[in-house]
Amino acid sequence: MPRNTIILRADNPLGPFTEYGEKPKPPIGQRTLDGTFWRDDKGQNWLIYCHEWRQIGDGAVRAIKLTKDMAATIGDSILLFNASQSGWAESIHKNKTSVITDGCYLYKTKRGDLLMIWSSFRRPDGPESKPTYSIGVARSASGKIEGPWTHDKELLYEAHGGHGMLFKDLNHKLQMAFHQPNNGSKERLRLIELIEKNNSLVPVI
Repeated sequence: MPRNTIILRADNPLGPFTEYGEKPKPPIGQRTLDGTFWRDDKGQNWLIYCHEWRQIGDGAVRAIKLTKDMAATIGDSILLFNASQSGWAESIHKNKTSVITDGCYLYKTKRGDLLMIWSSFRRPDGPESKPTYSIGVARSASGKIEGPWTHDKELLYEAHGGHGMLFKDLNHKLQMAFHQPNNGSKERLRLIELIEKNNSLVPVI
């Protein structure tokens, strides 16, 4: 069965939540997950989401425009990048193309550069080692959703955790929330403080 991204709405953070709009936001034929909202500098609403590796092998991050009220999409979705283009994401299955894209989330630096954190697996100790869930950083060369997108060589986190989101805490410090380890019932919320350094995101150690 296709796995589609939908938008839910509620009048209260505790719910109840109901489906918003008449249909899933990405094309119904795409198996999708992990949608995140972004409004660009011109006020255009976007849904950024992951196109499942289970359907296409080499997982992808795609984007589609949303109407002002976010109840419907505009036009066709566009491909931002495939997981294999990152230079670090690797297949979770040996001798197969099974490269995952998870948990995309956008962030604009103080200088105005558009970054995206996202998760996949890598084999840190060679092709025979166990895949480790990690968080990488992509950046738009144009500063726009349309890209083109390049990928930082240095990973943001690589100790078997991922699917991160960014927020400012009550002290206005930048935090990354993610789950770690990536291991079923053992998964727990983890918070790491980040700072901007040389226009990149750096964990505070």
